[in-house]
Amino acid sequence: MWSILFGQVNYFWDFARTHLALLLARVLLTFGIGIGTYNVLLPDIVTYIQSFLDALPPNVIAYLGALKFDVCLTIVFSAYAAKLGTKIKPFHLGTGGGGG
Repeated sequence: MWSILFGQVNYFWDFARTHLALLLARVLLTFGIGIGTYNVLLPDIVTYIQSFLDALPPNVIAYLGALKFDVCLTIVFSAYAAKLGTKIKPFHLGTGGGGG
């Protein structure tokens, strides 16, 4: 009975050592891509859209501000920037095998 229990605990720790390091590497890579797109790509997209919105009359800009349209645009373009940031060619982080 105890040998089965110890075998299962050892299996869990072996699994954790091999797979949690891979999972941590993937999470950190994704976090880095997200930070990069947020700091690099999103400001350029916001500036591009603002150049079109500056041509609107002041009362239309006031209405859009009251409706929190700027928050909506920021959310949409953040998602778009994140999508563009993930277009990087994927590669395999595991042991053995080729790339993705």
